[in-house]
Amino acid sequence: QNQQTEQEDKTEVESSPADDSEVATPDDNSAQVGESSLIATPKTSFEYFVEKTNKTVTINRFLGDEINVVVPETIDGYPVTYVDGFTDSNVESVVFSKNVATIGENAFENCKYLKTIEFKSSSFEISPYAFYGCSSIEELILPEGLNRIGSYAFADCTSLKRLHIPASLKSYGHRMFEGVSIEYLTFAEGVETIGDPSDSITLAFKSSKTATIKSVIFPASLKTLHYTIGFSYVDEIIFEGDLPSCEHLRSMVTTNTVIKYKKGTKGWDDRILRGYKLEEIN
Repeated sequence: QNQQTEQEDKTEVESSPADDSEVATPDDNSAQVGESSLIATPKTSFEYFVEKTNKTVTINRFLGDEINVVVPETIDGYPVTYVDGFTDSNVESVVFSKNVATIGENAFENCKYLKTIEFKSSSFEISPYAFYGCSSIEELILPEGLNRIGSYAFADCTSLKRLHIPASLKSYGHRMFEGVSIEYLTFAEGVETIGDPSDSITLAFKSSKTATIKSVIFPASLKTLHYTIGFSYVDEIIFEGDLPSCEHLRSMVTTNTVIKYKKGTKGWDDRILRGYKLEEIN
């Protein structure tokens, strides 16, 4: 009886994916998770690698049927730094713990029921296609600490309407919001440059005649706005500071766009704005 109990409690499997790592999966008995279970746990829900050289854990596959997932801070005493393997799952919400540094490529692709994402890390990145096709996400508040979003990371998130970009984000992936009809877009105070002049096809936020952005808010800290950000049809743009450098404004918005600027800010008599609708606001 004691030997049987010890076998059931064992979670580590000796087939290693790398020279100095171990893979762990649930045993047959612990893997039976009821539908009422809400929070995923290491013994029931994840296949993971223990990287003993780096002393970190990589979650490489989600095995549970929980709908609300909280990624644990540690497994087997090691911090969970990399999350992957949720593709096509039925999760509705996920909370990434403070140790997560990378959300893997295609990690949550086509999770069509995923509505809520919460990030707790102070420094992390989102890999290409990470949330591609997550069509139930309506609002996305990306926190300070996010430093990179890969190409197409949130492409085809067709319900996404409200988006907040943090000041810490320095790398905008190619077409990271392709196929998304964002309506309200804000950039956090501290953002100084938006867009990349070295890549003329970086259309991070694409709008069209049939999918206009209703409102974009640029912070007072903004100094340079490159045309490569990919705006085309925007109802209104609100500048909270002085007019930034934006040589290619005419390639970004139409003359139907209402440009609003705060009272007391400077640069709004620039000839680049001739023909545009300007409105001073308090």
